[in-house]
Amino acid sequence: MTHLRSFIARAGLSVLVIAIVALLMPHSPSSSAKSYSGQPQTPIQHVVIIHKENRSFDNYFGRMPNVNGATTGELHDGTVIPLGAGIDQMPNDIQHSPQAWTTAYNNGEMNGFDLVQGAFSNQGDNLAYTSFYEDQLPNYWAYARRYGLGDNAYHDFKGSSYGNNLYRVAAQSGREDPTIGNRAVIGLPHGTSRKVPRWGCDEPADHLVQVAGIAQAPSTAFPCFNFQALPNILSDYGVSWRSYVDKRDESFTLNTLDSIAQVRYQPSLWSNVVPLEQFTTDVQSGDLPAVSWIQSVHTEHPNSGSVCEGENESV
Repeated sequence: MTHLRSFIARAGLSVLVIAIVALLMPHSPSSSAKSYSGQPQTPIQHVVIIHKENRSFDNYFGRMPNVNGATTGELHDGTVIPLGAGIDQMPNDIQHSPQAWTTAYNNGEMNGFDLVQGAFSNQGDNLAYTSFYEDQLPNYWAYARRYGLGDNAYHDFKGSSYGNNLYRVAAQSGREDPTIGNRAVIGLPHGTSRKVPRWGCDEPADHLVQVAGIAQAPSTAFPCFNFQALPNILSDYGVSWRSYVDKRDESFTLNTLDSIAQVRYQPSLWSNVVPLEQFTTDVQSGDLPAVSWIQSVHTEHPNSGSVCEGENESV
């Protein structure tokens, strides 16, 4: 494949997963196997999940040799162009709503990216059709060569960050939860309160998020959900985990464990949501848990974050 199959804002969320080494549960545990005490099934000891925002595979790794990536892209009129070099900090964001996804998808032609709002800068630069070189992302490319690279992995939800962040911790965003009518998140939490939003159970009461079920008109729900997250399951099996996040920074909104009532309101679990700087201490002291979620402060969001600063934060 040579043409652009993804672009910088195709995904509301791209999660960079670095498997430094992981401790896995048994392959098919029964519901009564929560006290599983057998040996790990692989030599992997730790999984570290680092969250980044609004970057596609092709934008970061499309030029890497021997991957299923893209170095050219097709415009909506059929013109094929080479991808430009990636930009460290974008002058503006590219729209990544469900409607923008539909425009880019263009009935399966995958060539409507240039029609999406924000695809071009005010100076006419084609921002959507860009891809980084190795010397721009040396550490990320080193990770890929050292550990592995998922070149056929895609985002879970064709839209904004909140739904994809829920998938990151719970493998769903409400579609499997009968307590909210099997409605999935399709928007961002919003309200009129001046309080800093937390995108979760700590939101002001007037902050709601748009949700929708299959063949249902969109409605709203408070962004605090009853379904389980992966930390619930890990804890049930005695597998250690922590979520590292700066509660003082606006990036805390992206920590969707705050949206999982079974984590937020269980002190024994919520105590595993710890300060971001503790990750370095835990690594140095040998106290790194089996599974770690790292909520970056420098998320590399196209119009508000430097890729270089984000990469430096991740090493």
